[in-house]
Amino acid sequence: MLRVFVGIKISQKLKKEITNWQALHKRLAVRWIEEDNIHLTLVPPWYVHSNEVENIIRDLEMVKNQTQPFIIQYRYLREFKFKNAV
Repeated sequence: MLRVFVGIKISQKLKKEITNWQALHKRLAVRWIEEDNIHLTLVPPWYVHSNEVENIIRDLEMVKNQTQPFIIQYRYLREFKFKNAV
């Protein structure tokens, strides 16, 4: 089984704003993501069999090719909490 998720890339400008915010809050007890890996998770992680991955990628590529760029506005940030998180 493979752990997969669906995420989208964000603009370099937004990545820079996020890393600047992280720098101001570096004392928080969180694991920060490197700037190159910052993304917006649309579907949280789930597990699939390795033989399903190609179909998932193909379907997501079809959706991506039919989707225009869009603007997202948010009101708050939320972290993921995993069962085994410390």
